This record gives sequence, C-alpha cells and structure tokens, in this order.
Amino acid sequence: KIARPRLSPQAHVPPPRIPYYLNSHHCVRSNQMTTTPMRDVVLIGGGHSHVYVLKDIGANPIPGVQVTLIARDIQTPYSGMLPGHVAGHYTREQVHIDLNRLARYAGVRLIHASAIGLNRIERLIYCDDGRPPLKYDLCSIDVGCTPQFVPGRSPESLVHVTPVKPINGFSARWQLILERVRADQPRGSSRIVVVGGGAGGVELALSMQHRLKKELKEAGYNENGVSVALISRGPVPMEAHGKQAQRTFTKLLKNRQIELYLGSPAIEVIENECERGGTILLENGGGVHFDEGV
Repeated sequence: KIARPRLSPQAHVPPPRIPYYLNSHHCVRSNQMTTTPMRDVVLIGGGHSHVYVLKDIGANPIPGVQVTLIARDIQTPYSGMLPGHVAGHYTREQVHIDLNRLARYAGVRLIHASAIGLNRIERLIYCDDGRPPLKYDLCSIDVGCTPQFVPGRSPESLVHVTPVKPINGFSARWQLILERVRADQPRGSSRIVVVGGGAGGVELALSMQHRLKKELKEAGYNENGVSVALISRGPVPMEAHGKQAQRTFTKLLKNRQIELYLGSPAIEVIENECERGGTILLENGGGVHFDEGV
C-alpha cells in the first residue's frame, strides 16, 4: 500500500530533487515568474522500476515536468509475491498493484494502451488505441519480457502447457490448472512438471505442490493424488546460486518428494491426442510424462 508521508506543520520539507536531465536550464522552478515549456517524461510499462519511480514522484514532485505512464494492464503483478499467491498465502488483489491509484497519487497522466512504435528521431511514441503519437523529451521502457514459447507452437495449441510469462496473466492460468487437477481426481492422480531449475522454478514447484495437496485434502480427495517434478538443464537446482543454497534446496525438494530431472534441457513437447497431458522430450533422449506442464 502506498501512502503519503505524515508530516507535522512544523516539519521541514526539503525541496524536490531535480534530476540532472531536468535541471534549471530545462524546467521551471517554483520561485520563477517566467514560463518555460513543460518537459514531457513518458514511462512505457508498469514494471517494478516504474512503480518505484511513480512512488518517488508522488513524494517528491518535479516542477515543470509532465509525466505520462503508458500501461497495457492497470493491475500489475508483483512477481516476488507470485509463489506465495500460487501457494495460497496471498489473494490475487494482494499481489497486484493498482496503477490507476498509484498514478493519481503521483499526479501523472495514465494511458491504458500498449506502445507499439517509437520514433527516436522525432521523439514520438505510437500506441495501439489510435490516439495521435505522444511527444516525449525523455522516455523510459519497463515492459518486462515474454520468453519464446515452444518453437513453432503457440500457447493456444498446447492446452496443458502453461507459460509463467507474461506474468500479468499467470494468476488466471494457474486457476485453470487448479480446476483441471480437481476435475481429474476421480479418474486418477495428476502429475505437474515444472521446466526450469532456477530460483523461480524451484519456488513454483514447491508452492504448487503445497497448494495442490491442500486443495485436494479440503475437497475430500487423497492429498497424494498429485505429484510434482522439476526439469533443469543444470546439474543441480539453482545452479546460479551458492553451494549452500543448492544443497539446501536439493535436500528440501527430495524431502518433499519432488522428482528431479537434472543435467539436460527440455527441447520439445508432445501432447497426447486422445487424453490429457503428454511428454516433455529432453536433450539427452529422455522423456518426462506430464498432465500439466509449466
């Protein structure tokens, strides 16, 4: 939650810090009587960095500067809380930031659209809502990433393979996985396979197992009616982290009975034609069966 600082009437409020690229040569100071054209700063995307910029602008407004935020999604997720949401510790509302409310606090203009073009020569930004191009003096881009899906395949073509990114829609996609796992329990157990052995993949594997077992138990099913596996190209989980972290989480994953497929990346997905799930093919020639792939 973002709130304005509470100051007593006697409290000294320091003047706002003006960045070097918006110094006194470029913008109007509050004690000047002359008028200089406003400087236009445009923020493309509602990522974490821009969230902190807006929060800082709200606390320390910059005179002579018009800030505009272009965001495709008004509710932007905080990725650090995503595993906790998957595990059921946080609601969807708790892990999302309301950019409309934040923009009002910061006093910036919010445009609900996607930026689709950038003219660096004339300093123009084009949006997908048909509005005239936006002029800017300074532009910052913080739109996150959308990794390549299975080569030659679209997410829609693989019903039981769920990409985590773009992260803004993962909460809804996770709810669909929960519904399918619950619906399949009368017919047998479900196997969830997470591809990616970094910190994010390890967190998701542990969080998914926790949530699914809890959901099944509350629904009156056997909590062991779901199993989780993790595929990693590295020889150990969390290869980019320190040895202690690797040992700790390897032990934790084994204690939680999460199957590990290490040392070979996933290269292809083959879905079953007549039944749910399929097989994830590994570079070493092996294959891992799944009912839900993430």
